[in-house]
Amino acid sequence: MNGEIETDTLRSAIETAINRFNDSMDCDTLLRPLKDDAEPNSSEWHAAHERAIAHRLAFYFECDLRNRQLLDDQSQLSVDCEYDRHIDDEKKLRTILEQAFIIERAGRTWEELVDEPGVIEFLIKPDIVLHERRTDDHNLVVIELKKASSRELREYDDLKLTIFTTPKPAGYNYRLGYAVTVRDDVEPHQRLLTLDAEYQTGVT
Repeated sequence: MNGEIETDTLRSAIETAINRFNDSMDCDTLLRPLKDDAEPNSSEWHAAHERAIAHRLAFYFECDLRNRQLLDDQSQLSVDCEYDRHIDDEKKLRTILEQAFIIERAGRTWEELVDEPGVIEFLIKPDIVLHERRTDDHNLVVIELKKASSRELREYDDLKLTIFTTPKPAGYNYRLGYAVTVRDDVEPHQRLLTLDAEYQTGVT
């Protein structure tokens, strides 16, 4: 198994994973759990944490890839959640100083590079990736998942997915990037995951 998977196949696999999540019991237990004493239209209808939701989406994504015989237990490729390593270092993204306000408004920190004035970097843990660990040879899919009710700026996910899918050396050259939204800003019975944007070569 290697990174030679067609783009249409990857796209189909993530779409299938989202549909499977939306048709599963996870949609009830993760997106619309209800406290015993709450009314159905009350603010007590809280969806689970984004990490729990992302994990289940990653599970369905991996299941589909395995069903297509594109992954197995000996594959070089892996589906990982919040993978924070890059080769033997921490995973970081670089951008220009003018975009620092996006990172700050998302509650994150950044550092300016000493040897490259005007260039900053910040630590990152992408929600879901399909890749080969400890190399950049097969960076295939990166997914950022966000609740519609989240206070975190959409611009932050856009910045991350733009850089992740930008060709090297400026980015990580992921073939596909996806912004997935947890629609928790509607009535509980209407909640589901939606695929809101696809990124390739740094653009949507």
